[in-house]
Amino acid sequence: MKRAQNNREKIDINKIYELFEAISLIKNTSTAKFDETIEININTSCDPKDSEQNIRGYVNLPHGSGRKITIAVFAQAGDTEKAQNAGADYVGSAELIDKISGGWTDFDLAISTPEMMGNVSKIGKQLGTRGLMPSPRNGTVVDSDNLDNAIKQCKSGRAMFKLDKDANVHSIVGKSSFEDTKIAENIKDLVNTINSSRPSKVKGEFLKNIHLSSTMGPSVKLDISSVID
Repeated sequence: MKRAQNNREKIDINKIYELFEAISLIKNTSTAKFDETIEININTSCDPKDSEQNIRGYVNLPHGSGRKITIAVFAQAGDTEKAQNAGADYVGSAELIDKISGGWTDFDLAISTPEMMGNVSKIGKQLGTRGLMPSPRNGTVVDSDNLDNAIKQCKSGRAMFKLDKDANVHSIVGKSSFEDTKIAENIKDLVNTINSSRPSKVKGEFLKNIHLSSTMGPSVKLDISSVID
């Protein structure tokens, strides 16, 4: 496509761009007719086959992700109203588990109270294959007192991160319509959170390469030193 070719010509593939210059380029090459998502890909020196180096976690982006998140909550009767009032899209216990067991997974994120996890584990295969299994490490297994706050944070823009089989971490950091400073702050919070999760087994360089891209645009290599605090 001519549009894609024109956008690629704006990027010097041999150059490493400072944070704000990279953001400006990404936004200038986000020329689709919709508000493109800005994504980050971080290549690490972790060994994905070593469970002790399989980093995962989350960060509450200061300016949100710009993405609408559909949340399913596994909770007992006493917590269902609290979850609904906090903005959960689907709330239930046995009936919700049965629905998912039947093949339904029309949601982006699952949250569970600890009391429900024994029952939720019965649908671990259905949830796990889509990366939806609640986990304390992702902040998606929360007690009753913190349930409403967790739902609100996820709705407003919680970014999950997990090492993939190629030692990369991929996440959303905003929309092309966001102000440059807001995208930059989201990126810094995410990258610095991941950097602080460095496994003790990893020696030498931890974050090897960072690239930014938009949904339909080319990739830009980011200067890591302009992001790390």
